[in-house]
Amino acid sequence: MKEKKLKKAKKTKVGVKDESTEAAPKYTPGALSALFGLGPSSVEAAVPDEEQPWNSTPTGILTSRKKLQEAVKAEVKEEEEKQDEAMDEETKGDEEKLSAKESRKTQRDNRKKKTMTEDDKERTIFVGNVEKTVTEKTIKQHFAKYGPIESVRLRGVIPAKGNLSKKTAKLANKMSDHQKTVNFYVKFTETKSVDDALEENGTEQWGHRLRVDRCTKKGDLESKQSIFIGNLPFDTTEDALATRMETMIGPVEAVRIVRDPNTGQGKGFAFVAFKELASVALALSMPSIKFRKRELRVTKVQKKKNLRKMEQKKKTHGLSRSFKKPLPNPSKKFQGNRKGGNPKTIMN
Repeated sequence: MKEKKLKKAKKTKVGVKDESTEAAPKYTPGALSALFGLGPSSVEAAVPDEEQPWNSTPTGILTSRKKLQEAVKAEVKEEEEKQDEAMDEETKGDEEKLSAKESRKTQRDNRKKKTMTEDDKERTIFVGNVEKTVTEKTIKQHFAKYGPIESVRLRGVIPAKGNLSKKTAKLANKMSDHQKTVNFYVKFTETKSVDDALEENGTEQWGHRLRVDRCTKKGDLESKQSIFIGNLPFDTTEDALATRMETMIGPVEAVRIVRDPNTGQGKGFAFVAFKELASVALALSMPSIKFRKRELRVTKVQKKKNLRKMEQKKKTHGLSRSFKKPLPNPSKKFQGNRKGGNPKTIMN
């Protein structure tokens, strides 16, 4: 009886197992690919035909696999193209930086001081006492009426800070507080233009009296028609001094105030050139000339050689006086001994 019961239990267990396996869903090839959009649009298209052998790959799976490979290849290709573009842009940027560096080097080389030939000097004028906000373009437009201009150079810029370049200080308007004016050099293509442009000397432009002169002329403010003025206030301007000299003495041709090259502040002396020689004699003959409650020191303009000679004479004269023997005391009398002994000093 027990054996029969065990056989029946086994049969029932086996039957239950068979029903569960029959009820389980069958694997459909290509269903997963179709679910993610990589295979056929429907599951039925991925079902293999009955004629296909048991070890063959369904056509749906092959199609989805090819599409997947193509998508991966396209993505890799697109990524490579992006990397190539990035490399090209980086290389282009390096080339641009290199070219910019070379151009800056070229500009620095061009800015280096070059000796001007005599022909260049004859075609160039000096324009001084110009308002510091005036640019090269404005100067070129102003002097273009005298003839074609080859180049315009800015000079005399004093930066407010030591770490700033002169060009940056000019563009950013960060010049020294003591600086009010700048200078320019204008080179014409023809020498005749220089003669015509000298008419601008002494004219008032941009709120200042311009000083226009040749570059070939040396010592224009050290000639016979000039005087040296000392004891000036440090903040004196060329315009104010020229106006004062014209009011008291005569027409002024040019004024140059000697300034500190680092700060632009005046050093307290200047040179004034008059248009007439009689004005120099009048200025030297005047007992006193006052300017802003100061009595000015007016002397002739002498060459450096003469000044050096005078200084040397003063030094030698001072040294010779220091080495002279002291003068004898008049209250003492010296009387020699008849026998040739030492002289005796007799007090009165």
